[in-house]
Amino acid sequence: MAQGRPRLEPAAAKSPQKGTPVDSRAQTYKTESGVEPWNPRAPFYSRYERPSAERRSRFDTTFMPEKPPPNPSGIHLRKGSMVKLRLFPQETAGLQALARMAEQIEAGTHSLAELLGAGRGDFAALTETLRQQEAASTADFATLLTGMRTSFINPLPREDLYALGQLLNETSEMLAGAGEVIELYALDRSPNRVSDQLEILSRQAELTTAAMKSLNDLDSLEDYWLEVLRLAKRADHTHRVLVAELLDGHSPTTFSKYKMLADQFAAASRQMRSIATQVGSIIVKES
Repeated sequence: MAQGRPRLEPAAAKSPQKGTPVDSRAQTYKTESGVEPWNPRAPFYSRYERPSAERRSRFDTTFMPEKPPPNPSGIHLRKGSMVKLRLFPQETAGLQALARMAEQIEAGTHSLAELLGAGRGDFAALTETLRQQEAASTADFATLLTGMRTSFINPLPREDLYALGQLLNETSEMLAGAGEVIELYALDRSPNRVSDQLEILSRQAELTTAAMKSLNDLDSLEDYWLEVLRLAKRADHTHRVLVAELLDGHSPTTFSKYKMLADQFAAASRQMRSIATQVGSIIVKES
């Protein structure tokens, strides 16, 4: 027999004791029920021994609640939904000022409706109410300008906020001017077409008020834009028919008085269309 290296016999493997690892690479452990894979998410004591059912139940109840914690914000998001996040807070004082200015326009149309149906003795009080509403709109416009100068981040571009504020304020001035025309010329018997003009203008004011309160959600304002444009076309048609009827059935003096009132309403309606057009341009730019 040739001389060579001595052959080494493998040592007998020792049987693993209870609770000690069998194979560290396989991460398995010996328990009473046999060898089972290691679960890294299991409680710490299950790696070495299996606790009683009562202890496991107490541990799971105390440290591992099955139900998620309540959501105090009340906002529930579906999987895959997208949320816009802002790194800096935005000032909403400008949008609030625009909403108040639109409310003054809507209140002005209500005052004009009362003025058309009132007697000459009530003209002065109702006209003064229109002047107060115009003054409130001017104050809100000044608040808007101050907020744009002092705020760091505005919800909309400054030029758009300024344009909307200017158009809203000018509309309030036109409504106050219409009230003064009624008072100065004592127009206590206005034609039905004038009431139709004011009805259209009131509807435009309602839509504009709702739109100014929803400028944070521009996607929902497309219907407002189109509806105000449709009403503006209807107002232009009503104004043309009114002028023709006044010219046909009244004296030159009466014609000039009522035409001045009709022109004020037509100008206010076109101004509301300009507001809607400005909102439409914002929608296009921000889309």
